[in-house]
Amino acid sequence: MGDKERTGFAKRLRALMDARGLNAKSLCWAMGLDTNRRQMVDAWLRGERYPNYESLKALQRALRCEWEELMDE
Repeated sequence: MGDKERTGFAKRLRALMDARGLNAKSLCWAMGLDTNRRQMVDAWLRGERYPNYESLKALQRALRCEWEELMDE
């Protein structure tokens, strides 16, 4: 995954989180993760990392969004 794709994902993730009033800590909670994993979410939001498939599915459930909204497909 290239920088452009990670940056685009980060922007979509931030927009979905903002629309639902979530911060990184509350997103972790909604995903069923320990809130200590907030640094991982922060890295996604900065476009430094990209979530794996399991994390993407957890994000989709936590954000209550369609796959296309999250992945821009």
